[in-house]
Amino acid sequence: MNSALPKPFKDAIIYEDNKLYAPLANFPITKGHTVIVWKKDVSDLHLLTKK
Repeated sequence: MNSALPKPFKDAIIYEDNKLYAPLANFPITKGHTVIVWKKDVSDLHLLTKK
């Protein structure tokens, strides 16, 4: 996990693979608010590849 980001609450991660993880938001705006976090540091989402 990226150490610059807040850690998700215990048991909040609902999906994880080698490229990203998806936890429920620590402070949700609405019920089910999920955050997608890429494990690789990328300055622009358009630079992400399908590989």
